Amino acid sequence: MGERGRKTGLVSEGKKGLPNDAPHWDDRYRICFRPRYNYVTGAVCAAQAEVVDQRPEEGGGAPPSDVAVLCRVWDLLLAWQGRCLPLVPVTVRLSRQGVCDDSVCIALEERAWRGGLEPSLLSLELPENVYPEEGGRLISAADRLRAAGFTVELGGFG
Repeated sequence: MGERGRKTGLVSEGKKGLPNDAPHWDDRYRICFRPRYNYVTGAVCAAQAEVVDQRPEEGGGAPPSDVAVLCRVWDLLLAWQGRCLPLVPVTVRLSRQGVCDDSVCIALEERAWRGGLEPSLLSLELPENVYPEEGGRLISAADRLRAAGFTVELGGFG
């Protein structure tokens, strides 16, 4: 696993326990979770969800939409609740297009309304390069998601 604070690795999603009402998901892609560790205790304290193309050699595949990714992560967390170690907050990076897409807010608000999970378990990372062009829409989307209980972060400047 490596030294404390330098642990890496991906935990891949399972196939069982996902609801049938999730947006279409191409089996070419898989959600993997990169754990984040507490440097003092070494315990997993959060995770970053990443979409992995299982057949990159084929090329040309369109990645899943932000709505599909967010719904998939939410449904995985819901399926794992009570079956695994305690759930930790998961960060999902939104694409430039997904930030101002109303369907992202609608899908997340609907899932939060249904219940089963604390919305603050899902942290949405907004890309910083959108702010200069779409500042008003970005702030509006962030406010709406925060009001529904989700954590909203501005992406790194790196």
